[in-house]
Amino acid sequence: MSNQLQNIARRHDKLLRDSFSSVVHLGAGHCRELDVYRSMQIDNLLLVEADPVLADELRVRTADLPNYKVVCTAVSGSPGTAILFRYNLPELSGLHRATGILKLFPGLKELDEIQVNAVNPAGLIKPLQLKEEGNNLLIIDVPGEEYGVLQALITAEHLHTFNYLILYCGLETLYEGSTPATKILELLEKEGFEVHDKDTTQDPDRPCWFLQRNQLMIINRDLQQRINDINNEHEKYMEDH
Repeated sequence: MSNQLQNIARRHDKLLRDSFSSVVHLGAGHCRELDVYRSMQIDNLLLVEADPVLADELRVRTADLPNYKVVCTAVSGSPGTAILFRYNLPELSGLHRATGILKLFPGLKELDEIQVNAVNPAGLIKPLQLKEEGNNLLIIDVPGEEYGVLQALITAEHLHTFNYLILYCGLETLYEGSTPATKILELLEKEGFEVHDKDTTQDPDRPCWFLQRNQLMIINRDLQQRINDINNEHEKYMEDH
């Protein structure tokens, strides 16, 4: 996935110029983006990977980087014991069995199924004590579990601590029980995130979306809700009197 991230970073020079307070990468895999992260001058990087083999590999590659941390766990909107479906293309492995994606990758083969522990992403984010005014980036690459992860972060009120979001998500239902990109992007729009870019160079059916949080949009939404509440209260008062 590093090519997609690199393409977006080049088109949005701000990504490469700014020093990020924190970057959280859910579903880091082989983390071919590591060189890109180095160029971003990241203060703190959290790499989360469910596959223990890949997680060990990441620990070795980041051993000399004190501000980089690797956590071996799956993330899910439904925490607990889960099954990780591992495929011969590691970036397509996840907690959901590949269904629709088999039509796109006929050579995709399931290698095995392993039992893993899945945690609520809020439990990973909370200890970081991210500041809303910080320059924080969240990357979500969890095939089939995108919607559940985002819902969990919204419920815990942690999503708003990120002002940049990079999302890998299928245009169609590519995994059993997954949610297509249209609904996920609608959810993010309600939370004040605007799509600034979409990269399809590596996989046109599962693009890389780049979103930025628009604080003004959220303020306007909250003000409109307050106005609606006041109008409703006024109407109720008039009806009662």
